[in-house]
Amino acid sequence: EVYGTNTNPHDNEELLGDALKPFRDKIVIATKFGLTFDKSSECGPYPLIPNSKPKSIRLAVEGSLARLKTDHLDLYYQHRIDPQVEPEEVADTMAYLIKEGKVLHWGISEAGEDYIRRAHKVCPITAIQNRYSMMARWHEKLFPVVEELLPPPQAVAPSNIVPASNIAPSLLNLFFIPYPPYDLFLQQICLSLRQNCFYYDPAPCRVIIVSISLLRLQR
Repeated sequence: EVYGTNTNPHDNEELLGDALKPFRDKIVIATKFGLTFDKSSECGPYPLIPNSKPKSIRLAVEGSLARLKTDHLDLYYQHRIDPQVEPEEVADTMAYLIKEGKVLHWGISEAGEDYIRRAHKVCPITAIQNRYSMMARWHEKLFPVVEELLPPPQAVAPSNIVPASNIAPSLLNLFFIPYPPYDLFLQQICLSLRQNCFYYDPAPCRVIIVSISLLRLQR
């Protein structure tokens, strides 16, 4: 619901709805609910607010169905955990949406073991999407839980664990700078790591920064 612009947070769904309509029966559509923009301030970027109340979920799914020009969503993720709503309440709402045929499968993003277990007990989960890359490996402890609880991978989710940001945010984009000076290139990588260290495990960050510093000294 929020992969758009400040003026139109639903822009991506609208674009996809037009583009994918002729191929609807040949593709899998996944989208998300559970985040809204706080537009109380006069200008963006607007902060995101988690909202997984049942009424909000139902409004979100109807909006996504309309924008995507479809009568069902193949996979519907809870984008972020709402600390004000218990996982059982979210899962119960998803169970009703699945019964109504508006959602075929559901998943959760950025969830821990307790939340996953409690939600799955009410309405079985198909996929977990968490931040995961060689720079962000703290969710690996969930692998045994996913293997225990979730069904075998299927067409709608070829993997039960769907890695988010699997190329490590703000690192790959540096490689699209056309031929930067070598020292500037290394400096930009270090700066990117420091600014985005909350996305990554600190240990590999330190290793990369030290390695880059040594490379600069060698020159």
